[in-house]
Amino acid sequence: MDTTTTTSPEQVVPRRRRRDRGFTLSEVLVAISLTGTAVVAVVAGIQAVISASNTSDEQAKVEAVLVSASDRLRAADYVPCPDVDGDYAHLSAAAAAAGGYDADQVEILDIQFWDASAGGADVNGDTIDADGAWGPTNSFVTPSGCQSDINLTTSRTLQKVTIQVSSPDGSLVRTSEVVKSPIVPDPAGV
Repeated sequence: MDTTTTTSPEQVVPRRRRRDRGFTLSEVLVAISLTGTAVVAVVAGIQAVISASNTSDEQAKVEAVLVSASDRLRAADYVPCPDVDGDYAHLSAAAAAAGGYDADQVEILDIQFWDASAGGADVNGDTIDADGAWGPTNSFVTPSGCQSDINLTTSRTLQKVTIQVSSPDGSLVRTSEVVKSPIVPDPAGV
């Protein structure tokens, strides 16, 4: 039995013509849609990276302004009866260093004073060891007022100052608490 097959020239030509015709419309459309999907995904990824970078940059600026304001507060002279809006207001100068920040984006939210004797009684009024707590005034003598003559036995000298910094667009807000004290170390050699 002869297993050789012969092909006629008419059978060879259609195969060549089919191969030489190129891509079909459906193949081209599938290739374009796949390429378009890939391009859209890459552009979306780039946009997400840029957005994350901008947010990270803004967070770093807010943190830098907050650290600068905290450092300025630590270096400031101790004020026995500070006013939230006045005595430590120079902290707003920290905003100028960051560029694009206004003075009102750095503010003092609260000032409290440490009372070591707070918490000295339980709910029944029985005396217990005091845990201490932060309170609104610095005076044992005049609980509703302020004692401007600092004395470690008559005043609550530790201050907890809460600072807030917000980004120029207001989307990021960070706070920090700084504890100030009138006690300073003796100069070296004295």
